[in-house]
Amino acid sequence: MRLIDSITQYPGLENLKNMTNAWNKLIAEKSIPFDPEVLKEAIGKEVKTICLPKNGKKVLKIEKKGECYTRLMSTKYPVGHYEIALAVFIQKLNDSCYAQFTLTGNTENWDILNIYSDNSAEFIELKEWDSKDSPLFALVEALKNFELYNHISKLNKAQHTQFSDSSISILAPIEYYIKYNLFSPFINKYTSNEFSDLIKACKECFKVDIHLKALYLSKDDFNILSTKSDKAEDQNNLKKADRERATVANITFSCPELLVENWKTILS
Repeated sequence: MRLIDSITQYPGLENLKNMTNAWNKLIAEKSIPFDPEVLKEAIGKEVKTICLPKNGKKVLKIEKKGECYTRLMSTKYPVGHYEIALAVFIQKLNDSCYAQFTLTGNTENWDILNIYSDNSAEFIELKEWDSKDSPLFALVEALKNFELYNHISKLNKAQHTQFSDSSISILAPIEYYIKYNLFSPFINKYTSNEFSDLIKACKECFKVDIHLKALYLSKDDFNILSTKSDKAEDQNNLKKADRERATVANITFSCPELLVENWKTILS
């Protein structure tokens, strides 16, 4: 069971078992789906159940991941793989960014780690254009990963110095925020007081800055500007059935929309 699924079993967090319904109620009925204090307590209990390497072995290794593999579906990236592809493309264009920053060596990871200095970093939960994961899911996932990272770091399991100055960002194309009624293209403005209030409460409870940031890059433009090589490399980690269909995503363009300095903050 994923860590986020375990957390939703706790009393007071039952609404999070169906994030889509909880999100719709937040927007339509202005119903706050959880108490941040209850969420933090549940996360704190669950992260302690994570099995970490023994014998002093470290995790949280900061490294540039290899190319992004996807299964072929027509000429486009299939749903679910856009986030990985986008993360790797951002990594390639920004020296400070690391895609798929693994926390436990298993299923828990940050989509992007953006390092500002030896002591300062931004932990990024990335969503793609058509993601079925609501901003509520993204927020809970980010908070879970933040607490898990801190837990591992305090156990001296990190291969680097713990970042004393860190923040959380949800990064997505502007179309994602429009889809989930957080941003109006007509007035060019963020529009949800309820989600703002929830984020503010989470910032105070978890003692971390939380930002919503937007990429002004359409899915069509991403597909046009990005290409996929017919030659796949390093397929050892793929199952045999997938290996024959695998391709490696190669960036062949300079796309300023994906640069850190051009990410637009819509809520801080």
